[in-house]
Amino acid sequence: MRPAAWMDLHPFAKTLHQWEKGVPVDCGADWSRETIDLAILKGPHTSARTPEAIRLISEDVAYQVNAGFSRIITWESIKDNPPAKLKVSPLAVVPQLNRRGRLILDLSFPVHCAGKKGSRTLGPVVQASVNDTSAPLAPSWPVNELGKVLLRLLDFMRQVPAHESIQFAKIDLSDGFWRMIVPEVDCWHFAYVLPDVPGAPIRLVIPHALQMGWTQSPGFFSATTETVRDTIQVLVDDGETLPPHEMEKFMMPPKPAKHQRRDSKEWQMSSVFVDDFIIAAVENQSGTLLRRTARAALHAIHGVFPPPAVSGHVGGKDPILQKKLDKGDAEWNVSKEILGFILNGKTRTIKLTEAKAAGIVDEITKVLRKKRVAQKRYQKLLGKLQHAASILPAAKSLFTPLNVALRGEPKWISIPVDGDIRHALLDFKSLIRDLAGRPTHAMELVSDSEDYVGYCDASKFGAGGVWFSGRLPLKPTVWRVEWPDDISQNVVSEDNPHGTVTNSDLEMAGVLIQQVVLERLVDLHHKRSVIHCDNTPSVSWATRMSARGNSPTIAHRLLRGLAMRQRSTHSTCPVVVSIAGVENILADVASQAIPAKFDWKVENSSCHNSPPNTCFLTYFAARFPLPQTCSWQIVTPTPELLSNVISTLRGQRLQMQRWILPPEHPRGESGANMPTTCAISTPSFGQSLLSSNNKVSWPLPPGFELDALGMVGKLDTKPSKKPYVTWAKPKFWQDSPTPEGDLAPKSWTSHSSTC
Repeated sequence: MRPAAWMDLHPFAKTLHQWEKGVPVDCGADWSRETIDLAILKGPHTSARTPEAIRLISEDVAYQVNAGFSRIITWESIKDNPPAKLKVSPLAVVPQLNRRGRLILDLSFPVHCAGKKGSRTLGPVVQASVNDTSAPLAPSWPVNELGKVLLRLLDFMRQVPAHESIQFAKIDLSDGFWRMIVPEVDCWHFAYVLPDVPGAPIRLVIPHALQMGWTQSPGFFSATTETVRDTIQVLVDDGETLPPHEMEKFMMPPKPAKHQRRDSKEWQMSSVFVDDFIIAAVENQSGTLLRRTARAALHAIHGVFPPPAVSGHVGGKDPILQKKLDKGDAEWNVSKEILGFILNGKTRTIKLTEAKAAGIVDEITKVLRKKRVAQKRYQKLLGKLQHAASILPAAKSLFTPLNVALRGEPKWISIPVDGDIRHALLDFKSLIRDLAGRPTHAMELVSDSEDYVGYCDASKFGAGGVWFSGRLPLKPTVWRVEWPDDISQNVVSEDNPHGTVTNSDLEMAGVLIQQVVLERLVDLHHKRSVIHCDNTPSVSWATRMSARGNSPTIAHRLLRGLAMRQRSTHSTCPVVVSIAGVENILADVASQAIPAKFDWKVENSSCHNSPPNTCFLTYFAARFPLPQTCSWQIVTPTPELLSNVISTLRGQRLQMQRWILPPEHPRGESGANMPTTCAISTPSFGQSLLSSNNKVSWPLPPGFELDALGMVGKLDTKPSKKPYVTWAKPKFWQDSPTPEGDLAPKSWTSHSSTC
């Protein structure tokens, strides 16, 4: 790394100039001679000792030495007087799909006493690992930003007008962390034994550059690449005229890109994931934006990581990986593989690559054939599933039993024939295939819109709720469900401590039914709803899409149903917001039986000859009269889905297919086709109860107001603590908010998605 003088436009350039001589390092106290001897005796990881691994390591280390990234010394030459900072960690080779293995220095491995002869069990730890003793000197924000890169891309895809065509480009750096060095005196912290044939002299590799296995490396390197990203964006935004770059020919689209239809703002963004620069843009009307952005990216990268012709780096490669340029990774295209997913800038969709999906499905199949699996293999599989779940956040609901299995850090994970772990893996097997086959629209993953607003509640008697317009029109709607007797009698209480259904389970069921009811009212395709609930555990479960507790089986299975409905309706994950019980009066009344003292009013009307829901609608409309131009309607949940909820509350584990039903066509006057004024739908015998002088009517919740059309005009709720991630970033990364800050305007539309 050697920043050019013109890079000084960035406020972090001064620090980069300091890092030219090496990043700051503090790996803790020096090791004793006994500790060093034990570490050398341990040598490389078993994965680095196979003949194939030895050949791979020999080739890579030879390149590192030739390029000046490392040097090799013999242990014999320094063992009598080892350097004070010498620390030796095991080298490992991590296999990669369809690629050569990757060398990782395991700096998280502590030094152990030698175990018993012939035993594979390690002795007690005598020295903490290099990672455990390293001081956190690297910037943390750039590492935290890595988890937002995909979200920013998706938000950009959502924000760009649908008639425009987004082009993507990706530039990979070669040698990654090796582009940044550590001070000469600190190189000894990262030594490792070079694998060799038995009987060969012990040789140590002393790296001069950042190591992939060091916990501080991502912070130092990402701070540098984020600085480059900022520079790219400044050059593009300021319209700088840059000279041609010799590599820009590799970035030109294979066919002329579609130009922006309207001469409005230019749509372009840049991001970086460690050493992958990801750029998205819509070609402007003059046809110059793609080339201008390509030049800005190439010049900015070489402005910090100069090519060998400029740096004089003998034996080194160009910092921009030529192999990926030749493959077409950097050329502008509407479809591009980024971060393991296929992004399409025309359809605004994302899907899992078929190769990754096949690899995950194959590993699940192999694991399911076993009665138990090693923790390390199990965690590796979970990591792959979590990555895949990035494009279906609701899939986090399936992780509950998989995560529970890791409690207590067991060495082996049992997979019972009819256990929740096996069924969760079978669910994922189907889901992974779906994620590779059916692209997911960006609107299903990121949105700050609040299209419909609802309240729900549940009790031992039943569940109920209301729906109102948000951004989109919807006739005020109430729903209610009465629980079967066996469920009501099985609720945990002081009188029934051995029940299997908790009040929070009922509340979670209410949240799920609330969303199911909305499916019958409107087309939820690419829409987002806000659900208010006064049960803290249910709000927490729905926000994390994960149930916790000693036995969260029912809640977990209900979340699974909620996740599958979101996938089936192509909607954005619903937002579940906490609300005080006193402000949830509408849903509370809907979830309770009609008070006996009001029965005589109902009996004196013609309601006793009407269906129960009609009677309740009359009662509810009397309690909560709406403006005269609008009225309540009552809707029941889809019978099949309501049956699923009831079965789940009874403790049954349902097949995933039972939750994946195509959504019904919206019923009644609602959604986009709703008339501008609501027709009075309350039965005529209830009209007298709707008069303004009704003494038994109750006010709407505090902070809740409706206009004459039933639209939500004001809603005072606490915004979620989780900020909404937007595609736009501050000019310089140091100006970014802290993790506790807010990236979105503080308003009642700033709720986070539940996923």
